[in-house]
Amino acid sequence: MSSPEEAQLRDDLRRIVQTGALAPDLETIERRGRHEQRRAVALRGLAIVGVAGIAVGGSVAAFRHSGTPGTAPVAAPPAKTAPGQRPSSTAPATPPQLDNVAYVRQHVGAARNPANSVVEMKASGIGAGNPPETVWTDPATANQMISWVSGGSKVTTWQHQYLDSHRVINVDDTQVNYGPRTWSYRTQNYGSPITGAAPTAPVNGVSYIPAATIKTMLAHGNVKIVGHPVIEGHHTVELRVSLGLHGRAETNYFYVDSQTFQLVRLVRVFFPNSAQTASETSDYTWVQRTPALTKLINHPHIPAGFTEVPPDN
Repeated sequence: MSSPEEAQLRDDLRRIVQTGALAPDLETIERRGRHEQRRAVALRGLAIVGVAGIAVGGSVAAFRHSGTPGTAPVAAPPAKTAPGQRPSSTAPATPPQLDNVAYVRQHVGAARNPANSVVEMKASGIGAGNPPETVWTDPATANQMISWVSGGSKVTTWQHQYLDSHRVINVDDTQVNYGPRTWSYRTQNYGSPITGAAPTAPVNGVSYIPAATIKTMLAHGNVKIVGHPVIEGHHTVELRVSLGLHGRAETNYFYVDSQTFQLVRLVRVFFPNSAQTASETSDYTWVQRTPALTKLINHPHIPAGFTEVPPDN
């Protein structure tokens, strides 16, 4: 035996023999020594296994989901890449081609009016004599509510557009003048009977233009990108297109948001080659559709006590 426990047993045995004590059972003592040796080796093995278990348990805790209570999130090591294989990466997004007419026209054509919204449009009048207007339009009905100031008093007009029994487009016009406390009503029809669905754009010439109509207007080959101004916090693309509308020449400037490609501003320039150029500017804001707002746009409100008068020309 060569272990420290066996050497200790030998020393004890010699002392016992020298004192003249009874001869011990040497086989029993040796068996006990071997048992103690095996026990010590087993304990050392258990200790090593225990340390390894703690290390494994620590690794599991380190990679536990960050949402587990009582554990701090620890990032996992980067995945190894097989020899000859490139590490995977997300390709960078293609930058917008805001100076490319075809690219911008394609995205404008794919844009839609914001869902579940109505549009508030602030329009400057044509020429210096016409006051600015605020026009609310419900795209679901093409009805409008127009407010402006005339002679120092507020005027509001509700324009209700619909098809009559002969499928002719009609517009009922209800106007309330809050200064003299008067109101008037008139109705107009526009042209011959139509086929298909009712128009979604107002037919009375006010500058609200749906996204589908903008797509058609920009389908002309003379569209050009002429700038990238910031308008009301929107980074825009300015497009210019010349059109012949209503028997007269007209140049339109469309300012579309550079991310959503929705219309932010429209400038219509009439008679661009004349000395007295007239223009109209309309700024668009889309507002969340609510029952109260749509009721206000679609249903005229005549205050009590107002007097009906003949409609203006």
